[in-house]
Amino acid sequence: MANFTKFPIEVDNSGIIIGQSYIDSIKQQIKFIILTNPGERTYKPAYGIGIKKYLFENINRIGDKELRYDLYSKISQQFQAYLVNVAATSVDVSQVDNRLQIYINFSINNYIQDSLIVEV
Repeated sequence: MANFTKFPIEVDNSGIIIGQSYIDSIKQQIKFIILTNPGERTYKPAYGIGIKKYLFENINRIGDKELRYDLYSKISQQFQAYLVNVAATSVDVSQVDNRLQIYINFSINNYIQDSLIVEV
């Protein structure tokens, strides 16, 4: 049952806006937080992780405990501010070719467990 608007907005052949499930909506919001740079949103200057700056980190630091903790901390702070019913349970990062993969396990209302991979 799709109740939430999907971005970018899509319309089916009959002219009805295609929606998405609650969990897919949460995953999309998590992606927005991960991919948005702080200061990018006019009325929410603290919104976003700024993950693209990590693309140019020293290769040896990718997968480092300090980096994982830094990301986990930033993601948790963003969830507390903008996704109050979502909590990050673990965050891991790896480098594949010239891309970063961020693995996020999260819970919704301490009840629903799910995960998401964001690739940058």
